[in-house]
Amino acid sequence: SVTLYKAVNSTGFAHNFVATVGGFTNPTYITPELTLYPDTVGPKKVRLLLPGELPDPGTVAGKSGTPTGPAADTHFIAGQSVSITVDGTDSWGNILDVSDTIDITTDDAYDSPVTRNVPLTEGTSSFNHIFITERTSDAGEVTTPNVTTITGSNILYTDQNVTVTVDDDDTVRNLQILVQGETPVPGSDVWPAGGKTGVPDGDTGTGPIENFIAGQNITVTVRAVDNYYNLVESPIVGQPLIQVTADDPNITNPIVPSAPMTNGVLTTSIQLRTRNVFPGWVLVTTGVASGLGFNNDTSANIKVEAGAMTQLQILVPGETPVQGSGTGKVGAPITQTAGIQFNLAPG
Repeated sequence: SVTLYKAVNSTGFAHNFVATVGGFTNPTYITPELTLYPDTVGPKKVRLLLPGELPDPGTVAGKSGTPTGPAADTHFIAGQSVSITVDGTDSWGNILDVSDTIDITTDDAYDSPVTRNVPLTEGTSSFNHIFITERTSDAGEVTTPNVTTITGSNILYTDQNVTVTVDDDDTVRNLQILVQGETPVPGSDVWPAGGKTGVPDGDTGTGPIENFIAGQNITVTVRAVDNYYNLVESPIVGQPLIQVTADDPNITNPIVPSAPMTNGVLTTSIQLRTRNVFPGWVLVTTGVASGLGFNNDTSANIKVEAGAMTQLQILVPGETPVQGSGTGKVGAPITQTAGIQFNLAPG
């Protein structure tokens, strides 16, 4: 007796048997064709086919190959559409004539979309999916988790999980600026909005959010990112030189002049001088690599308070206080007449 497994789909697949016996005038006998149909009674499976995978009916796996993305290392790329086929099969990868709906989910909360419902037509359907967050185990770029898992499920079927590696898009030239107190959240938003959590905090070691103090060292991080705030460690155009400017009128711009990135990141510190508790000062970062500009980014408002008192200031007529400046005032004393009273003002 023999067991056949390959039916391909609901229309069936033709098989025959060949018998060969030596020593006869006609040593080969071929049986009439018999058509094998999928098993409609036994267990059913979901089959997901990503680029690089092919159906392999008649096998336990039901498919062959490995998921293959468009990147040079065959990984998938964040933000690029991927065509995925979903099938309802018997235990041997033969497509059933069913119209059930398969739920497609991924473990990336930022994927587009995270969950979709795909109705089958004669047991099969296709859809486009976009992976969003970088998931990789590449040296120097390891993420946690390091793969994205996509799942096809239906209560009447055995689920199928497929894992893929997702790279950042190194052709995109965006910058993200973070002030201490802020943390990047790759995948969470579309550049230039969001992509981070937290707010600028003058003292990250304590509970409540605090304003900064004039003259305080403020840690600033600039990141090269793709359109979904994934860190681009190796931009295709090379590491950019970064400049940062501030709208505080009493600092010298650029406050960060042409500093190089390393692996897509620049971390440095700056000082702001002038009191501004509402709305606060902002920073703007720009970058250039190989003569090509990166899309600039503007920081959240940085609220600055005066520091502790260290000196006194007296103003005579003709002088005006200027917070944050080197001299603390502008103007020149107006000549006074002997014997006539005039006012002195505290700074």
